[in-house]
Amino acid sequence: WESAGDGLLSEEWSSGQLLWCPCGMLPEPDEPWWVAQPALYIMAFDEAALAPTELEVLVDGAHAFATDIPRAVHPGLGRERWTPAILWDAPARGDVEVVIRWRWG
Repeated sequence: WESAGDGLLSEEWSSGQLLWCPCGMLPEPDEPWWVAQPALYIMAFDEAALAPTELEVLVDGAHAFATDIPRAVHPGLGRERWTPAILWDAPARGDVEVVIRWRWG
C-alpha cells in the first residue's frame, strides 16, 4: 500500500470501511473519482444506513487533522458507494489513528 494506486483498507464497521491511500490513487475509467494526492475515502455499504459525519486523525496520540465527512455519492463496482477524496498528507513517521464519528440531531 506504499505506492501510487494502493491503499490500506480498515476493518469493516456496521455500514462501511475506511480506505487510506498515502500515495494517492490512479483514476480508472469505471472509478474516475480517485485522486493522485494522498487521501482518505469512506466506502459506504448501504445508502440507507446512518453515515459517519466526522473524521479525526491522531499522529502519535496528538490531533493532526479533522474534517466533516462528505456524502458517499460515487458508485463502486458493487453495492458500495464512495465519498470524494478527503485530502490528507500523512507524515513520514508516527503512529496514525483515525477516529470516525457519527453526529445525531
